[in-house]
Amino acid sequence: QLKQTRDKIKQYQRRIEQGIEKDRELARKLIKNDKK
Repeated sequence: QLKQTRDKIKQYQRRIEQGIEKDRELARKLIKNDKK
């Protein structure tokens, strides 16, 4: 039971990290577009 919960937490954290990376890439693209 505990292991399942721990695995779910790890998956959730990974998903959050991936989302943050996507947001950073989007922000970079927006900044580049603004500088033109």
